[in-house]
Amino acid sequence: MTNEQNEIIKQLKGILFELIDVEYEIKSMEKVIHVMLQKIVTLISAEEAFIVISNKKLTTHTVLVSTDSLQNGSQSLPSALQKEFVNMQKRSSMYILNDLYAVIPLKIEEYNITLCIVLKNDTDKDTKLWRRFSFNCVKFLKSVYNNYQVNTQKVRYEKLYKMTEKFHGSMNSDHILEEVIDMLDSVYPNCNHTLFLTHDYQGDKKKTIRLLSYDHEEMNEDLMSVYVTGETKIITNSVNQFSVYAPLVGAQGTYGVLQIKGEHAFFFSKEEVSFIKCLSETAASALEKAQLYLSSQRNLADLKLINETSRHLNANLRLNDIIHYVTNQILLSFQAEEVGFVLIEQYEHYAFLKGSTSFFEEKEAIAYVHYAHKRIMNENEAIFVNDIAIDFKNNLLPYQSMIAVPMIQDDQLKGISLILHTQPYFFSFDSFKLIQSIVHHSTLAFSNAMLREELEKLVVTDHLSKLYSRSYLDERIYQSMLEDSHGSFILLDIDNFKCVNDTFGHQIGDQIIIQVSNIIKENIRAHDIGARWGGEELAIYLPGVSLSIAKKIADRLVKKIAEETKPTTTVSCGVSFWSNETSDSMKKLFNRADEALYQAKRLGKNQALIQKMLINDKKS
Repeated sequence: MTNEQNEIIKQLKGILFELIDVEYEIKSMEKVIHVMLQKIVTLISAEEAFIVISNKKLTTHTVLVSTDSLQNGSQSLPSALQKEFVNMQKRSSMYILNDLYAVIPLKIEEYNITLCIVLKNDTDKDTKLWRRFSFNCVKFLKSVYNNYQVNTQKVRYEKLYKMTEKFHGSMNSDHILEEVIDMLDSVYPNCNHTLFLTHDYQGDKKKTIRLLSYDHEEMNEDLMSVYVTGETKIITNSVNQFSVYAPLVGAQGTYGVLQIKGEHAFFFSKEEVSFIKCLSETAASALEKAQLYLSSQRNLADLKLINETSRHLNANLRLNDIIHYVTNQILLSFQAEEVGFVLIEQYEHYAFLKGSTSFFEEKEAIAYVHYAHKRIMNENEAIFVNDIAIDFKNNLLPYQSMIAVPMIQDDQLKGISLILHTQPYFFSFDSFKLIQSIVHHSTLAFSNAMLREELEKLVVTDHLSKLYSRSYLDERIYQSMLEDSHGSFILLDIDNFKCVNDTFGHQIGDQIIIQVSNIIKENIRAHDIGARWGGEELAIYLPGVSLSIAKKIADRLVKKIAEETKPTTTVSCGVSFWSNETSDSMKKLFNRADEALYQAKRLGKNQALIQKMLINDKKS
């Protein structure tokens, strides 16, 4: 190379070295590249310079950055260059086309990019010069690319941390969503982003926060796939435009999908996907917390209503007592023949409450309930029918007069009260209005009793396994030792449970506990006690059952659990026994079962051992 050429390369290196410092101030990779091109144009007295990015098959080409006439993102290259661009890209050396262009291939990461310089007639055409020119440009761009990713990620995670701090003090879903949108505006100002949510949003950012709906015109297969699978997806098209879909997945469900679309995949690295995942997980966690808070507030309001109602309406009555009472009152006061109370669980799926008259245990009652439900939904009020055969066109119906009163709570239809008589035109309009009043007032008592009984059940029930709680188990065993002659205790431990959580995740671990609990409930008597002992340990108390029978039950459980759980899971069991013939205590009973369980674990797991086996082992 000539001295003049060496001087050009020397100056190029100086220019690029200065830009290494400048890039930290500019904080935009696109702008840094633009400055680099301007410097190159000045250095070699060129007409123009631009960088083109091509897809992997080299069939489409898009202007990434240009110093002059070409617009960024344009796919319309100059005609003289466009015709032979593909051929030039496939070659390894620099080519001059019609003495107009210097075309320099630059390989950055997985991208095919090319530096194109519009030359003047007197520009040096020496290939050696341009090869060294290419080498220095690639080296600089790689450095800029890496520094850009490191610096931007640092800034973004700092912003994410600050946003997370704000979430800790917010229980408003709309505020959380708006913080996320502001964050996206800040870190991805050149991208389009949209939050598709499974719940309604009431704020001002309707353009960027939308309802996730299968029939929405903006829904596509990729978006719905991400929502269903819960896995982030990146799509890049033929002109290097990209789309990122990140699910908003919380511990209890998926709340939507974050969509980010941009023009240049080159400026969007793989490392950014991790940041987007972190952002979406943080947003989902905050949304879930806010919704749980709102749910708890609603539950608290309901409990206040329950307490207030309990002081005025049948505070000491059980649900069955309330229904029997109201049924008898209506039968006696209005000479009705049938009175029924039905809960509406789903459309056309009904649950009849105990205490209703016997007719509502028969299939014929469904026709009356369905008819009343349909009319109440259409008319939004109680109905009074003097001759139902006219509407049914069926003279064989046993009851002709009907009053149906909706049971409304919190503006929702919870159930229907039906009052029937065989004679048409039997009930008066005054009777209809009075029955309406009785049912409306009784609805509060029904709800109060149902919720109270549900709360009582929850107090003694583990929320995950639906088995009894440890405290309830202790109470029942203590009572049994006072009243019964003997009993057996089984302590179960799910084998390798930590491995299950580590391999499949905690949600699958919870499902395993639920499956094992269901198998226990299916294989014990109604008065036996299945309980959550703690963590992955479960327990069963069998009052009045001998040690040998308890061992058979434990063996059966071990076998069924290994056969029926998915993924396949095994348990180890320790079985102990007490009798009033000897001095014993709950603590000793538990310790013996625990020691037998430990022995079962030590001997290979997936088995049940009883205390006698343990004693024999100690003697030997």
